Amino acid sequence: MRKGAILLAVVLLTCASVPLEAGERPAAAGDSEVSYEEAFIDLYVTLENRYPCFGLKGIDWREVGDELLPRARAAATDAEFGIVCMELVARLEDSHAQLLTGAAPVPKVDWPSWDPGFACLIDDAGRPVVYHVDRKGPAESAGVRAGMAVVSIDGEDAAEALEGIMAFTRRYVGYSSDRYLRYRAAGGSTPPRWRFLPTR
Repeated sequence: MRKGAILLAVVLLTCASVPLEAGERPAAAGDSEVSYEEAFIDLYVTLENRYPCFGLKGIDWREVGDELLPRARAAATDAEFGIVCMELVARLEDSHAQLLTGAAPVPKVDWPSWDPGFACLIDDAGRPVVYHVDRKGPAESAGVRAGMAVVSIDGEDAAEALEGIMAFTRRYVGYSSDRYLRYRAAGGSTPPRWRFLPTR
């Protein structure tokens, strides 16, 4: 198995006072000869022993390990291994947990990068509603105004499209609540073809 650099997770906990301090490393992190499998197990066990909220959040940590360990074992590059580690940390479902650069950089995820020039909040009916439009941006030029509700994105119902964006984001980034994740998903960095209901 290929040996390689190890990425480290720094977890800032909000559920209890047993934080994993910045710079604290799993046992194998200083060993350049450790395999990706060993490094993943070290990170997994460290989180298992230090993170206090599995029961509170209903997370089956053993199931998470069983799912991700084979992918860590099969990783051939630092980037492949880093993606698996990102997914592991995201499974904590904690906005305060993230993967930081260690001996290798955190891999880049292909996030949607188009900015439509507006931002939304979620209304009482669960719809994204425009609350801000950038001056002289593409949305303003297209006639988008504050108060408009988004009804579809790229021809897909807005609620279903947001669920897809949320699922993609949740895979790599942990969020403490679906409400916050939905707010971020409706924030604007999404595909360009939005359809709106007019402002009343």
